[in-house]
Amino acid sequence: MAGIEKVCEFSGDYHGWLMYDYKRNLLQVNPRYRKYFKDSGKCTLYIYTKKFEKRDGKYWDGCISYGNNNSREFYYTLHLPELPNKLKDVNLVDEEGNTFTVTRTYWHNWSYDKRAFTHKIANLLGLKSVRDLNIVELNYKDFYDKMDEL
Repeated sequence: MAGIEKVCEFSGDYHGWLMYDYKRNLLQVNPRYRKYFKDSGKCTLYIYTKKFEKRDGKYWDGCISYGNNNSREFYYTLHLPELPNKLKDVNLVDEEGNTFTVTRTYWHNWSYDKRAFTHKIANLLGLKSVRDLNIVELNYKDFYDKMDEL
């Protein structure tokens, strides 16, 4: 795992190999900061699932060949526009005792298990069901156009 993947996406704290357990099909957030995501207001989850091109009897994604088209890899962006305003008056302190503010309104990454991911995101946000999560599935061009807007 690369060094950047050992850092909490919310606070910037470095947690080393413990972060692997925090990340499984979820945002890479230390459990002590997850309470701030509960009732974070309006949210949208944008998802782009990779499509593969069939050539020579194999499925291709750029330069990598797959024997079948069963890859579940997808990219996501979780947009929480009201989160910085909610945390404006909260005194956030990281592991080293430094205060920090949250100005980010979106988190972008990728995962493999869409079902587990959407359930964990709904749980992180304090939603009663995945149906309460606003999920927008986009094609490649629309997904990256939307990312440019955010």
